[in-house]
Amino acid sequence: MERGGFASFGRRWHRRLDTASGALLLFLLVFAPWGAGGTLVWSSWVIIGTGWALGLLLAFKWSLTRFTSFQPTCWRREGTASRWPVWILMGLTILLLLQVAVSLWNARAEVNWTQDGVEFLYRDAVSWLPTTYDLAATRKAFFRYLAFAATFWAARDWLLIKSSAERHREVDGRDRDDVGRVPDRVRWLLWILSFNTAAIALVGILHRLDGDKDLLWSITLPSMPNTGMFGPYPYRANAAQFINVVWPIALGFWWALRQEALRPTEKPIRAGGRAYPMLLLCVALMVTGVIVAASRGGIAIALVEMGLALLVLGNAMKGWRPRLAMAGAFVVALALGWGLAGKFLSARFENSLVDETLAGRTEIFDVARKMGEDFPVWGSGAETFLTLNGLYRSGARLRWHGYVHDDWLETRITFGWVGFALVVAMLLMLPVLKLRIGTVPIQRESTLLFGIGLIGVLAHGRLDFPFQIPSIHLMFLVVAAVFAALGPVPSKPQ
Repeated sequence: MERGGFASFGRRWHRRLDTASGALLLFLLVFAPWGAGGTLVWSSWVIIGTGWALGLLLAFKWSLTRFTSFQPTCWRREGTASRWPVWILMGLTILLLLQVAVSLWNARAEVNWTQDGVEFLYRDAVSWLPTTYDLAATRKAFFRYLAFAATFWAARDWLLIKSSAERHREVDGRDRDDVGRVPDRVRWLLWILSFNTAAIALVGILHRLDGDKDLLWSITLPSMPNTGMFGPYPYRANAAQFINVVWPIALGFWWALRQEALRPTEKPIRAGGRAYPMLLLCVALMVTGVIVAASRGGIAIALVEMGLALLVLGNAMKGWRPRLAMAGAFVVALALGWGLAGKFLSARFENSLVDETLAGRTEIFDVARKMGEDFPVWGSGAETFLTLNGLYRSGARLRWHGYVHDDWLETRITFGWVGFALVVAMLLMLPVLKLRIGTVPIQRESTLLFGIGLIGVLAHGRLDFPFQIPSIHLMFLVVAAVFAALGPVPSKPQ
């Protein structure tokens, strides 16, 4: 095949695979929370399988650009720095996956769950290498981490490529009118994310008011009352955590579309032709949902996020009227949520004033710290806390906990200081990646609100377990991929 034929072949198939990647990514964003947050066996495997498919599509796309002369049209600006942050983040990702893979090969024990408790089947293991005390749990974790890593890099790659319409506008010179316009792919992703999360909040509110005992009126969870659920999540705090990631992002998206609408344009815009005010309704509904979910940590984080959002947008707005309007919208959403939650919410906060155990968390923390001392370097193995926790109880009648309720501490226990350092290093690389080579143009205030959503879920991880829930973990990574790809709005077309 001649050189021109290779380029044509590469262009044709790259665009087909790129379209498939976008469809799978958007499907995953919608699906992930609705299958009980990805906590059910079938929904977890759908998420894993979709992540693997995204990874394969990304590998095929990379191969086409590597072995043919075709290069996709991406968002770039003059003076783009070297790609060393990308290679460092990739290297850290591979090292963390390698640690989990070695622990599987060097597994210390397999576990049989019986009616009498846990039976450990010990195996020979190299003492100075990473290991795991629950082969099956760590194997499932490895499959999921591999899918999540593929999803992050596939999402970033998809967002960096211009849409067909944007390519055509660049060819015929119409892109000179696009300065300040939200890129198509960011637009599609954020509209879907905002509406989907608003629907989760609405369903949660209706289910809470209805009082039905089954999750989503269809999934029976005998040990969980209606007040413990919210939307598709069996645990109300996880629902609040998911929403707290998204609503600052939806607000940032609203701001970007508002700034876009204020651009001078030669084309007349008919009345009602801008849909972005609907995003404020979505944000209000999400904030109301957090209050009705009655998660104390969720409400606290939401209030902090509101304060930060007011600082970011209040500083950018001109005049007091829009600032008061935004603050008033938050107050109305809070008041509506408080009214719908009723006496239950008041009782929750009253109990927190007299509960010195933090709903039993202090006991879990004491046990968890002992576990961390026993597995300091490599940890006990990914997602082995549930298995080992029962062995550290001081009495047989004490509760066997599945989570630490502190994801930072659980990560240190199961991955050790080495894995924990890798995770922290990856988090620190996100802003570096964004600042050095972020090219997808969007308003500065919108980027800051994206960061508020990411920091919010990291704060949730201090006293709860959002990253043990597949849909929240996945959402964090997709939003992180968007954040890392964003750059400033240029003064002229790129």
